[in-house]
Amino acid sequence: MHYLKTVLGIDLSYYLIAFLLGAAAFGICRVKSQRLSMCLAAAMSVAYMVVVLSITVFSRGPTDHDFNYFPPLWAYKAILSGHPDSKGLLIQIIVNIFMLVPMGFMLPFISRRYPVLIGIMCSLLVESMQYITKRGYFELDDIVHNTIGILIGYLAYKGFSNIRTRTNTSEP
Repeated sequence: MHYLKTVLGIDLSYYLIAFLLGAAAFGICRVKSQRLSMCLAAAMSVAYMVVVLSITVFSRGPTDHDFNYFPPLWAYKAILSGHPDSKGLLIQIIVNIFMLVPMGFMLPFISRRYPVLIGIMCSLLVESMQYITKRGYFELDDIVHNTIGILIGYLAYKGFSNIRTRTNTSEP
């Protein structure tokens, strides 16, 4: 029965919380008579951030160190100096880049003016929660990697938006 309690290592209660908060965000958005696409993006963004926080903060135990901060570029220095887990560190960098790509894609539906800044604030929220709760490590590198992911998502949004615009204007 244990396999029914988790999906991707996350307790099912976090998915329920994500669904409920996403539904609440959708409802609040619709009450304020916002565009359907904006409300869907708001609901998905809220739900996605709950899942991200559950993976990066809430599903972890407290760190066993007195510190929970790493200096900038520490992973790159470790990889270049031949750290025994260089492959694991590189995978961690890649995961941190791609973790917030969906946010970069969804945020322009919510805010056309500041989607990247809002995405950076989401990354800062994750890292701050890790620092405050001592469940994970506060890393400036993670904020940089998450920001790269947000930019990738935002550029994908812009690309799809441009394709959609060209398709709509070229039809008779």
